[in-house]
Amino acid sequence: MSDATPELTDEQHLQIALDAVGNAAALMPSIVCAACNRTRTLADDYDYTPLQLITGRPLGWYNGHDEQMCGECLGKLMRGEIH
Repeated sequence: MSDATPELTDEQHLQIALDAVGNAAALMPSIVCAACNRTRTLADDYDYTPLQLITGRPLGWYNGHDEQMCGECLGKLMRGEIH
């Protein structure tokens, strides 16, 4: 086993969230919505599931083959408001 940290590609930028006293609270890859360019945050902790449609719950993030989409834009796409 290697203790080396893997190198990040150009597309794997890191986002660091700071807590109230300035300590790093989280380290996660930056995920951006393909439609509105909003960055996914720690508050966006749930992904899209079809059950959200059936129960009327807010839609989570959709993880497509080559892009991500926030729940708000996913809903607009399903209603035909964006293409």
